[in-house]
Amino acid sequence: MRQQNGDEVILSYITTSIFTCTDRCLKNTRCVAYSYNQQGRDCVLFNNRAQSQQLVQNSDWKYFEMNLLLMQ
Repeated sequence: MRQQNGDEVILSYITTSIFTCTDRCLKNTRCVAYSYNQQGRDCVLFNNRAQSQQLVQNSDWKYFEMNLLLMQ
């Protein structure tokens, strides 16, 4: 799944792994969700969680949301 609304994109870049993408989201105070494409090693950070209509089925992309309770 991938979030398709570009209005909430904080950063988009190429990274070495999903772990680096996760780490970047954890270190960015505005990041609440991210998508990762393993084939292209694309990482996209979002400042808003996706609504169900914003998610697009795509097997190349994985979508994650941060647990904000753990981050406080």
